[in-house]
Amino acid sequence: MKILITGSDLNSKLLAQFIKLQNKEHDIYITLENSEKNEYYTPINIAENDIQSICDFVKYNQIEFTIVMSQIAIINGIADIFGNEGFPVFAPYAEASRITFFNSIAKKIMYKLRINTPKFGIFDRENIAVDYVRNSKFPVVIENDFTLFGREADTF
Repeated sequence: MKILITGSDLNSKLLAQFIKLQNKEHDIYITLENSEKNEYYTPINIAENDIQSICDFVKYNQIEFTIVMSQIAIINGIADIFGNEGFPVFAPYAEASRITFFNSIAKKIMYKLRINTPKFGIFDRENIAVDYVRNSKFPVVIENDFTLFGREADTF
């Protein structure tokens, strides 16, 4: 079976190694830029946010299954695109993944469901956020809405 794993972190490499150790017959490809082939997987030099190139690679190389480990690929809708193309993929749809990657959405859902969560505010304008902090009891935690581990929000 030909398997593609999208992701360039250690978890992706370990998953590729685990799958190969379970069945040596699998051909495993992984989206690692500027890497060399090894006994477990073949790296492909495609960026995680280049969904169209990944899709073309799957089509051209007749990949039978794709496992998406890349958060950037998930947010960019790889599951939606692969689903439309009829490619088997293991990944959440972009809309469904929002609760995991965006703090504000998770906080709003917890608030609506009456799940205990620290007091929070979500602001679009700086002056309103500053007023909120000035009138708050300390300590105050200020976070970016977007949580993408090891990446900046503007990379996708």
